[in-house]
Amino acid sequence: MFRGDAVFEQMGEIPAASVATVAMVFPKDAVEEDIKGSGFVVSRNEDFSMAACSWIHRKWPHTVPEDKILLRAFVGRRKEESIVDLADKAIEETVLSDLNRIMKINQPPEFTTVTRWRNSIPQYTVGHEHRKEAIYSEFKQSYPGIFAGGASFEGVELSECVRQAKSGVTSILNFLKN
Repeated sequence: MFRGDAVFEQMGEIPAASVATVAMVFPKDAVEEDIKGSGFVVSRNEDFSMAACSWIHRKWPHTVPEDKILLRAFVGRRKEESIVDLADKAIEETVLSDLNRIMKINQPPEFTTVTRWRNSIPQYTVGHEHRKEAIYSEFKQSYPGIFAGGASFEGVELSECVRQAKSGVTSILNFLKN
């Protein structure tokens, strides 16, 4: 719809990484050494394949039976994406190995699913804020009433995308009122 507009070339400058999410369900007693919190992020400098792990059973307890634990791990990073191409079982084994370095899991998962997200996780590089503001400004000037948002701009977490959507709706309603 907006092809040919120079501002969208800047959007193409936002690099994206391929990642895989690994959701694993365990019986509650499978985790011997649990950690507090709802997950963690792993520094790029650490010797782990996982980039992060979320405790879904803690974040959203209503999504998991009380006697189960649901962990969702993320593998793959920009320039470290080859793991995404491995077979599901190899990815699962890698994640379990990483998890067992952090906490003790004494049973295999009852259920695992691996989902690949190719070239879909934006990587915010130096200059991102400037590019983002230029895009927002171009929309305001050249396309009044159309607003940009989404993971490529201000965050990939679901909660952040929902926040952006609400903000976008507010902007649209205010535009329509005026």
